[in-house]
Amino acid sequence: MLTAIQAEKGTIVNYINRLIAYDALETAKITIEHGLYEEALSIYCKNDQNVLTKDILIKHIVNIDRSLSCEAVLLNGFVSKMQSVKSRH
Repeated sequence: MLTAIQAEKGTIVNYINRLIAYDALETAKITIEHGLYEEALSIYCKNDQNVLTKDILIKHIVNIDRSLSCEAVLLNGFVSKMQSVKSRH
């Protein structure tokens, strides 16, 4: 992946989508260091890193609307999980 970051940045999203067992936080950190903020966002979203997802949207992508939208999606997911847990009891 580091080679792709240096050689052909457009392929990173494909790698991220295919990765299964990897250090998501370290990988996102590397993508941020190389200015690949959308890719870092994908990593955080894929790995349920809610606070870091919002952080990247606000600090690097600078899009409050997407941050609020992301928060709504995360909240809906949390509510669904809670309803699922409640229905099991």
